[in-house]
Amino acid sequence: MDNHLDPRFDAALERPSLASWRSIVLKLTLFVGVLVALTAGTLITVGFYYTSLMLRDQIDNRLSAMADDRRALLLAGLHHLEERVRILTSRYRLIDVLDRQAGGLTPRERLQGNSERTLDDVRRDTDGLLAFWIEDQAGDMIVSSGPRHLLDLFSADARTPRVASRDPALIGFPRHTGETYAALFRTVARSRTHGVVGQLMLVIDVGPILSEPSDPRRLGDTGEVLVGVRDHDMTRYLIPPRLNPREIEFPASRTPAMNRAVAGEHGFMRTHDRLGHEVLAAFRPVGYEDWGLVAKMDVAEAYAPINRLRRLLLAIGGLILTLGLAASYLIARQNTVPIRKLAATADAIARGQLDARIDVNSGDEIGVLGLAFTRMTEQLARSHTDLEQRIIERTRDLEAMRDLLDAFFRISTSRLDPQNIERTFDSVLRFCHQLGYDLAMVSLVDREAGVIRGVRGAGTMSEVVAVTVRPLQGDDILAIVVREGHSVVIGDSTTDTRCDQAAVALAQIRGQIILPLIGDEVLGTLQVATPEILLPERVDLRPLESLASHTARALNGLKQVEEIRRLNRSQEQQAVELVKSAAALREQTWILQLVLDCMREGVVVADREARLLVFNPAAERILGRSSSFAATERWAPLYKVYRPDRVTPYATEDLPLFRAIRGESLDHAELYIAHPSLQDGSWMLVNARPLRDDQGEIQGGMVVFHDVTHLKNDERRLAVQHATTRVLSEVDSLTEAIPLILEIVGQRLDWDIGSFWRLEQGQLRCVTLWHGSGTAFPNFEEMTRKITFALGSGLPGRVWSARKGAWIAELSHDSNSSRWSAAATDGLRSGFAIPILVRGECLSVLEFFSRVPRSSDQELLEMMTSLGSQIGQFIDRHQMHARVVQSEKLASLGMLSAGVAHEINNPLAYIANNLAVLERDIRSLLTLLATYEKANDLLASSRPELLGEIDRLNEECDFPYIKGSLDKILRSTRQGVMRVAEIVNNLRGFARLDRAAIDQIDIHEALSSALEMIRGRLHHLHISVEEEKSELPLITASPVQINQVFLNLLVNAMQAIEATHQEYGRIIIRTQRNAKDVIIEIVDNGCGIPAEVLPQIFDPFFTTKTVGDGTGLGLSITHGIVQDHGGRMEVESTPGRGTCFRVILPVLLSCPLR
Repeated sequence: MDNHLDPRFDAALERPSLASWRSIVLKLTLFVGVLVALTAGTLITVGFYYTSLMLRDQIDNRLSAMADDRRALLLAGLHHLEERVRILTSRYRLIDVLDRQAGGLTPRERLQGNSERTLDDVRRDTDGLLAFWIEDQAGDMIVSSGPRHLLDLFSADARTPRVASRDPALIGFPRHTGETYAALFRTVARSRTHGVVGQLMLVIDVGPILSEPSDPRRLGDTGEVLVGVRDHDMTRYLIPPRLNPREIEFPASRTPAMNRAVAGEHGFMRTHDRLGHEVLAAFRPVGYEDWGLVAKMDVAEAYAPINRLRRLLLAIGGLILTLGLAASYLIARQNTVPIRKLAATADAIARGQLDARIDVNSGDEIGVLGLAFTRMTEQLARSHTDLEQRIIERTRDLEAMRDLLDAFFRISTSRLDPQNIERTFDSVLRFCHQLGYDLAMVSLVDREAGVIRGVRGAGTMSEVVAVTVRPLQGDDILAIVVREGHSVVIGDSTTDTRCDQAAVALAQIRGQIILPLIGDEVLGTLQVATPEILLPERVDLRPLESLASHTARALNGLKQVEEIRRLNRSQEQQAVELVKSAAALREQTWILQLVLDCMREGVVVADREARLLVFNPAAERILGRSSSFAATERWAPLYKVYRPDRVTPYATEDLPLFRAIRGESLDHAELYIAHPSLQDGSWMLVNARPLRDDQGEIQGGMVVFHDVTHLKNDERRLAVQHATTRVLSEVDSLTEAIPLILEIVGQRLDWDIGSFWRLEQGQLRCVTLWHGSGTAFPNFEEMTRKITFALGSGLPGRVWSARKGAWIAELSHDSNSSRWSAAATDGLRSGFAIPILVRGECLSVLEFFSRVPRSSDQELLEMMTSLGSQIGQFIDRHQMHARVVQSEKLASLGMLSAGVAHEINNPLAYIANNLAVLERDIRSLLTLLATYEKANDLLASSRPELLGEIDRLNEECDFPYIKGSLDKILRSTRQGVMRVAEIVNNLRGFARLDRAAIDQIDIHEALSSALEMIRGRLHHLHISVEEEKSELPLITASPVQINQVFLNLLVNAMQAIEATHQEYGRIIIRTQRNAKDVIIEIVDNGCGIPAEVLPQIFDPFFTTKTVGDGTGLGLSITHGIVQDHGGRMEVESTPGRGTCFRVILPVLLSCPLR
């Protein structure tokens, strides 16, 4: 046996070289290194993180504790100083000096000389007292002790105004006196017998108190403790800082920690100090005056231990990584020696040396691998001889297979006809015999009869050929194979319910294989069987499937020949039938044409290419087309077809006709068609169906449609009426309703722009404009907003004059307006307008325009006129409701006023009468007391103790003050009673005015009554009222309504002033008359009314106030009342300066009130 491989493979088996970067040693070393680095890095990072947190907390807590200690030390020193000051003020010698000064025993000019020695002794005996002086209550120095330069230095601080929050009180800031720091304190100077006699000013050494808390020991090189105070926008340090001690004042923006301490906060922060260094700062309020204390240290110095710890941990991590890499390299190199030996042996075996052996003696996994490799080599050598023998046997099998393939080829290429098909079946059965299957049968499918029949058999299977007739839809295994088209292996036919057990018993078979014969379709089956049971997993189907495939190819050719013959016979028969059908078809076409001509619905038929084939007269009429059209015309280019929103165009493939051509059926599809011959477009209701031939293939499509434009217009107009009614029922004001109504009419009835005109001072003015989204008419809109129309002028003026709607089909043909040039520029063509009538009077006009020419539509004009009447009823209904509510409120207020006036009048009479008696008795009492005072001299000589008691009582009750102010008190009380009587009178007048319907009324009395109702509010808002009255006659009017007018106007004036938030407001009321009228002006200096709002102030529900602050009905009702009385209202306003409302009323009513 040759143990060498074929020389052709020598080049492919050359020994590969091992790159160093692919070495297992390197990979193991790097792997262990990564593990060591990750482990050590993770441990070091976690350890550093938690250790640094603990160190930071310790450092921060230590600095905070030091701040607390220094604060406590400073506060204790200050409290001790205060105690020393209190002890000083109780010194006997000092109190003696104060007694002499207070008692006047020693003149002030001699007091300094007499007391100097005593004061010096007191100063020297008091520790830390550098100087002091005593001031009287006027602030003048009485006596002093101490160096003159200290007295001069601190006397300026003594004059600093300061509200003392404690006693003794610190005045000013500590000052450096050259040797130490001293501060000025102020305390009350009291004598033993005369109480407070002045102030004691003390200059005390505070250096020891401040220096010890500011000691920077235990704070490193950069730490310091600062004590400071806020001085306006500066921070002043009481003791010079450690760094730059000459600078003690800094802007507050550079001392954030001290700012928070002075503000009373307690905490810790990382910030920048006054020098810009990043520091840690613990800040505390001292609790004395407004001092603050800050203990700070530079961050770099404070956290230096953390940085040293970081460097140490990094060094340890690097050392661990180096040692780990070295150890892993040595171990990897030692463990890869057996692997290199194994690789060398494998290379030798690959070169054909099958006797090569592996010299590996280790007991680990690599040693086990070496032993397994050795056994594999021995087994490979033994298998080599067996492989050569199997190759020889396989060669013989391939030669036999070649013979079989030749037989397959002969079967598949043989030309079959009914004469030689039997020979082909015999060849197939013989081939089955060569494959080892002596029992076989061929069956063919008869599609016309719906069965599969046996046609040829071999062995015992030939006995069942005649009885093998199985329905194709049955449960027999042959029918199943034909239907499913795949092979079936049955191990034991005697137990399988799909097999015909009678045939199985007759043929004496057990196992069988059924294969389909598949050409263009399943043509039959090839069935082979054995008398023994088959094991499906051991059956090789490939030769049988090849035989079945070649047999089906031959059968398929025979089927095609027979099909051609059958088609020829069929065509001859169809030619005869076609002649008969042509005559019948002509008759049916004539009948169908009559039906199409008589139909009211349009019918359009097109072929698969969308060429129009049928276009009946109704379709021509509906679509406005001529009946002469080419058969090649297509539907899509002829029309603009839109979806029901009339905006989204139909894509060609989505049209009903094209969907029908694709096989879809549609019912009641709505679409909108725009065409030059259709003025406003048409709405169509369409049904569509595909046209199919006898085989169900689609040959085209058909649509049937009818015009529903009139129905759609009625539906849209009903929707507009319903939507308008809903808007008028839901909104609270015409201002809210009009924009919504303009939008509803414009969008739903296809008008591009709408406007609302209101009658103002004898002119129609546009107050609301609407146009559709995505469209703009700048020239027309600008002209419409600027222009006004008189009666009969322009389209709105004509509608106002005629009190009925008007339609303009073509604006360019109408010359009665200056707006049509702007309308033409913006493309507007047609328009109409309708009046809004309230009780037969035209108050407003609605106007709409379109870019599309639209002929006069009387039905639409009548519908819109009805809508205008509905809006007028809405306005009238809300005005009447508001008046009724307001009248009821005023009537209730009148009743309440009458009751209040009656209840106040009774006690007021008692007060007025008693006040008159009191004034009389007090005058008598004062006369009596004046007489008693003349006897004081007699009492002084005879009863001095009684006179002393009289003087004491006189001083206690301050009788001179009472006697001097008594008359003023009585006078103000009398004025108050008169004021209350006036208010009661006005209330009764207000109630009396409410009781009459129409009467002769006094305008001034009505103004006073209305003014009285809001006088308290006016006083609260500091609003003064000035009245400029003229002589006015009584007028004939409704008191309750006139009173309502004045009250509404005064309330509006008050609210206008309140809106400006000014400290003092003013309302001026003027009255005057002319020949027939009285004129009342109410002027305020409030916020005024903007010019763009001024035309709308009398509209119902119009308000500029926020929701809930006003209803928008006050001025509307006021305007209506004045008009009902035959008068008028005028308004003048300047924004920011105020408003003047002018009410002009006739003296006599010219018509009954409504």
